[in-house]
Amino acid sequence: MILSMSEQVHTFLAIAGVGFVVGFFYDFLRLIRKFIKHSALACNIEDAIYWILALVAVSYFMLNRFHGEVRVFSVIGFFIGMVLYFFSISGIVLKILSGVWMFVSKVISTVIKIITYPIKVLINILKIPLMFFLKIYRKAGKNSKKVLHKSSRYAKIRTQRLKRDLRIIMKRV
Repeated sequence: MILSMSEQVHTFLAIAGVGFVVGFFYDFLRLIRKFIKHSALACNIEDAIYWILALVAVSYFMLNRFHGEVRVFSVIGFFIGMVLYFFSISGIVLKILSGVWMFVSKVISTVIKIITYPIKVLINILKIPLMFFLKIYRKAGKNSKKVLHKSSRYAKIRTQRLKRDLRIIMKRV
């Protein structure tokens, strides 16, 4: 398919815009890495998934826009769009996204604190009687251990006496 010069310029600008958008989404990935530490393997896997998705998006755009034709100026336009994004507004976007991330994380932590506060109060209220019963249980446990130890000795004595009495009775019979 033959494109006129104006169509080529329009297509070049459109694919540069796609590169700009792909660069913007890479900043999201960079933001996640900034706040959530990753291993080198995880970073490599994320990069692979990102580039596969970027390739799918660009291919879809090119399929719809150029009827599947890949032109050299479109590939160059894509990379120029990404480079322009990273050298122009990437730093500002990262600062804004970091601020949004911090705000959202503070809001979420505040909501979690509000939700868990009644549970903490209930635990503190129940802690006093539970500690009282725990002390009683421990004392009872120590006393029952002593009682059981003595009762086992008593049971041994009783068993020996019963055996002796049974032998005497059996001899009489």
